[in-house]
Amino acid sequence: MVVCCHFGWIVGEMDQQLTTTTVEALRHGAKNLLVEAIVLSITPPQQDHKPTRFLVADATASIELCVFAGDHPGGVTEGDILKIESAYCTLYQRSLQLYVSKRGRLTRSGTFCMAYSEVPNMSELRFDVPNPSNTGSPLHVGDARRPTESERERSPHTNRDRDRDR
Repeated sequence: MVVCCHFGWIVGEMDQQLTTTTVEALRHGAKNLLVEAIVLSITPPQQDHKPTRFLVADATASIELCVFAGDHPGGVTEGDILKIESAYCTLYQRSLQLYVSKRGRLTRSGTFCMAYSEVPNMSELRFDVPNPSNTGSPLHVGDARRPTESERERSPHTNRDRDRDR
């Protein structure tokens, strides 16, 4: 049992110790995750009610992390290594995305370097919408398909990579 302290006050207890989950192992519907990843790019929100999008990666893959205005620490820059606690994964517009839960925390880990892999980008894989009559089986990466050429052209991350290669 771990007791969480915040500024000297005991704010709650956690019954289980979280183990770090790799980005490649993330699945639709996974909850209460602990992920440590490096920030590769930051896309600020276009509207007030939209989340800030971080492309984060670890040694296995990359994924888009969506964080709403009050949930993330200010001053996060590209290259920061973040510890994402009590996160969850879900599909948004057929893309797998990582979110920080209401009880979750997003903090800098304090390490200076990290090996990472930009491919596969779990958010660029397009997942088929699960069949509502099949309620028991989670969605796996094998159910995904690669984006089409037109979808890749519209992706901001793909365009950035293409411009960098020129």
